[in-house]
Amino acid sequence: MLGAGLGFSALVKDGIDFNRTLEDTNLGIASVLGTLQKYTDANGQALSGTQKFTAAQADATRVQEQLKNAALLTTASYEQMVEAYQVGVGPMLRGKIAMTDTVEATQRLTQAAGALGVPMAQLGIEMRQFFEGDFARSRLLQGLNITGEQVRTLAASGGLMDLLREKTDSMAIAGEKASQSMTGLISNVKDFISQAMGQGVEELYNTIKSVLGEISGLFGHVEGQSFVFNEGLIDSLKAVGNSVAGVFSMAWETTKGFFGKITE
Repeated sequence: MLGAGLGFSALVKDGIDFNRTLEDTNLGIASVLGTLQKYTDANGQALSGTQKFTAAQADATRVQEQLKNAALLTTASYEQMVEAYQVGVGPMLRGKIAMTDTVEATQRLTQAAGALGVPMAQLGIEMRQFFEGDFARSRLLQGLNITGEQVRTLAASGGLMDLLREKTDSMAIAGEKASQSMTGLISNVKDFISQAMGQGVEELYNTIKSVLGEISGLFGHVEGQSFVFNEGLIDSLKAVGNSVAGVFSMAWETTKGFFGKITE
């Protein structure tokens, strides 16, 4: 019974961690997209501020759903792919990879990384080095036999995605087959469990967030870019601190008096 309880607790934690990753990476990806992408309303007017960020978040959510499916065609976990995307999306967009192609580019480079023996934990760094044309440090560029000059030239002309497809076709096929290998199946099962538990504990996750928000509210509130502490709470804590200090001082005076009599 104890073992089953601990096992279930671990699954719940896995679900909570998965939802936290979703939330954190959604904000991170939306921040990058909001910086590099132009968003407009139905009348073609450029969005700004909260409206722009909301539009970027919607794009980030769509990307995350696509990455969930893409992860099942690689040996990388969803978390590894989404974190790599978060690091790589900026260099991809600057390299004139169309927004609609960024998930495909991430999937292809993830499959190439698996074929070339690049650790998945380094995927984000490798993607950034690839799209920046850093041949000296990029194992992906070296493995795909793409020069830094090619990256820079094709990024300027908008042809980098075509070259990436050409160079990774065979690796994409191998990657899909690798997803059915023992390593790939283990990765996929872990993804299935994380995604299922994430959905299963969604209400619990939101409840915990709500409670933490209320606790945070007891301490104060945000004004602009600053956190303003609750003066009433601070005054109460100071009063408690002063009381403890008074008791401590009295105890010290009593102790000094006691040792003073002993030494007379």
